Amino acid sequence: VKHFHISNTPGGMYYLGGDRAFHTLNDMIDHLSIPGTSEISILLQRPCRRPLPSTVTALPPPEDKFEVDRDEIVLGAKIGNGSFGDVHIGTLKDVKVAIKTLRSGTMSKTQFLEEAQIMKNLIHPNIVTLEAVCTLIEPFLIVIEYMPDGALLDYLRDENHGQLEVPHHVYIVSQVAAGMAYLEEMRLMHRDLAARNVLMGPSLQCKVADFGLARICDNEYYVVKEGAKFPVRWTAPEAITHQKFTIKSDVWSFGILVYEVVSGGAIPYPGMENKEVMEFVASGHRISQPSRCDQPLYEMMLQCWEELPHIRPTFVSLQDFLRNYEAQIGSSYYA
Repeated sequence: VKHFHISNTPGGMYYLGGDRAFHTLNDMIDHLSIPGTSEISILLQRPCRRPLPSTVTALPPPEDKFEVDRDEIVLGAKIGNGSFGDVHIGTLKDVKVAIKTLRSGTMSKTQFLEEAQIMKNLIHPNIVTLEAVCTLIEPFLIVIEYMPDGALLDYLRDENHGQLEVPHHVYIVSQVAAGMAYLEEMRLMHRDLAARNVLMGPSLQCKVADFGLARICDNEYYVVKEGAKFPVRWTAPEAITHQKFTIKSDVWSFGILVYEVVSGGAIPYPGMENKEVMEFVASGHRISQPSRCDQPLYEMMLQCWEELPHIRPTFVSLQDFLRNYEAQIGSSYYA
């Protein structure tokens, strides 16, 4: 019986508002199933359906395909430094990898893990690949593919590699532009693009790495917190002056990276302190053309260093220019 209040008499019998009481509920239901009863306005014909218990249970959080047990990773010797931590060589399931660790006091654990979260969604031949993460216990680890020839900056400065020629310069920066064009399409700002953050593999293979400062550009620009520190020689003037980063800020940094490549790894703005660099750029001056830099490459660099961000080229257009220029100079030597 549903929607009717069943009462009890002092003697424990059951009734529904009428004068007649019943010893059991079954007796009452049998009586109310007979046509002509007056206790209620309807005839009882069939029992109410009891709702079935729900079979829906709380689902466990989706499994992170990148998360691995610490026991699967063998941490080896330190091979370098990132923006906020050390980099070690190591193995993951017998495969050689590079392992990034968080250096104490440089950034929060949450910020460190943001780098891994960003890298999980990046798939491009000129972007370093995320292999795994260890985030269930500390210290947290980010495991990336191992690039045997190390950072581009070190490669450029290593005399054992010999002197690179113009076709090599174009091939290297063309790959970086391709990787950055992909980030541009993903609306992702790197914010620390420099030769030190590009990794090298066999045959001058290049991959953009170190996403510790990377941010998704949901709006037109990204404003950093007051007091944040920047690599002044690589950072666009609007980012230094107003703390506003856009994807076009990375284009400025790319122009500085091209300078590093064509100059054999020279420090940008040689002989100047950081304050002098800022004043030099603010007054409209730019780095002069290196002696071993082709005129078309230098003109491209100057376009990257336009004062107004919206005038600077996109990475897609830079990639197209470099591919065409590579074809014009007949570059086919990649080793």
